[in-house]
Amino acid sequence: MTSYGGLIPGQSQEDFFSCSSMPRNQELMRVFKDIGLVEQLGSGMSRILKVYPKDIFDISEHFIKVVFPFAEIENVSNIAIGDENGNDNGDENNDAIKTLNILRQKPDITAKALSELMGISSRKVSRIIKNLKESGKITRVGSNRKGYWQINE
Repeated sequence: MTSYGGLIPGQSQEDFFSCSSMPRNQELMRVFKDIGLVEQLGSGMSRILKVYPKDIFDISEHFIKVVFPFAEIENVSNIAIGDENGNDNGDENNDAIKTLNILRQKPDITAKALSELMGISSRKVSRIIKNLKESGKITRVGSNRKGYWQINE
């Protein structure tokens, strides 16, 4: 999707990704909310960034382009990620999808860097990686230090 106009004047990329609402046309957003086309103002970016990395956005002076890799979600939507008690956890399923998307783009990323990038604990990353390996979605190729993650489609 491509949106003409770039960032709002005075808005930085950091502001854009901070998930604070800065609608270009406040009256239009109010109308959308009143007729039920949006459920909550300012919730879109945080929801997008829970599943996708920031680099799906290409921001220039006059345009904002975003490419959502929908096919990737279809391939992993059936992964059942549970907590240590075997309970299903929707947030961890979203984190598993996000992890796979990041590993596709950065197969040599470390668990520590993955934890920092996703804003989750290294323990949670370890649990997600373990479940992805056990489900056959990923395989470690090479050593822990110099290897990379292979996505098994």
